[in-house]
Amino acid sequence: MMITKRKKDILKAIVEDYIDTAEPVGSKALVERRELGLSPATVRSEMADLENMGYLEQPHASAGRVPSPQGYRLYVNDLMESRTLSPDEKEPLNRLLDRRIADLDRMLSRAGKLLSRLTSCASLTMTSSAGNVRFSRFELFLSDPHSLVCVAVTGSGVVKSKMIRLSREGDDAQARQLAAALNTVLTTGDPNGYMTDRQLDEVACIAGAGSRYLPAVTDFLRECIAQLAEREVFVSGTSHLLEQPEFRDTDRARGLLQFLSEGDEVSRLAAPAPGAEPKVLIGPENALAELKDSSVVLASVPMGDGLSGLIGMVGPTRMDYGKLMAHLNYFASRMGGLDSEK
Repeated sequence: MMITKRKKDILKAIVEDYIDTAEPVGSKALVERRELGLSPATVRSEMADLENMGYLEQPHASAGRVPSPQGYRLYVNDLMESRTLSPDEKEPLNRLLDRRIADLDRMLSRAGKLLSRLTSCASLTMTSSAGNVRFSRFELFLSDPHSLVCVAVTGSGVVKSKMIRLSREGDDAQARQLAAALNTVLTTGDPNGYMTDRQLDEVACIAGAGSRYLPAVTDFLRECIAQLAEREVFVSGTSHLLEQPEFRDTDRARGLLQFLSEGDEVSRLAAPAPGAEPKVLIGPENALAELKDSSVVLASVPMGDGLSGLIGMVGPTRMDYGKLMAHLNYFASRMGGLDSEK
């Protein structure tokens, strides 16, 4: 059976009505609440066809219909209207982003908490290395005769520092000489890597006597790169899930909440490619069994410096997909804009 424009209009109205009310949708109520220009009898007949086609489900014999995962998929792909955020909706995100705090991991987790509050879904955020880490500035100085302080700043503003104990008395002038060499060589970037042996040889040549600190500083920089490449998972707003009618069944909610609490499991979620539209996974489309009764919307967030972040929202299949995608698109575009301004 072919899905006609009228069937699509009715399916769209049912999805949006169910998102608003969390109650199964009947033909009479739908006609009263939505401007369809059709009689309840016509709508009832079309709803029966949509159910036979797999786009609707009837949870109880005497109840109205609810969208099936197949119905939500058609809605997201073809029927959902693209949304932009109003100035009032943008304002809390703008306040967060305009702070330009140096710790981007923290910014991403704070954004997850904010989006969770704005959308009534749980949020998850992850940072991961999408390429090469670039350094923008180095500082080296002695805090005392046997303590060398190393500071490295990435292109995205992440600051890493470490105090290195020296076996013999240090020389502040030599430390500054090595810092100058690092700033000359390593801040220009290398297409083949973020810190190559060739670059380190060049640093040693420029630093002269200061190169005696280079092995310890190189170890520190490699620690920085490893830390920036790790995937760290933050989950927020799981309490919002318990407010949803779908998760008032504690057995159903328990499995999902336990899954979200386990960072190793959450980190298996794959982000869309940088710059791509948010990825929408509806119910059984989720490969992870714990998410089969939920929907997940995932977006990649550019964070500069070869780093990317992932931010996602988890909720019932009856979620406001348009609203969620608008929020995630706006946040990702603003983060990309901040990176391009650096």
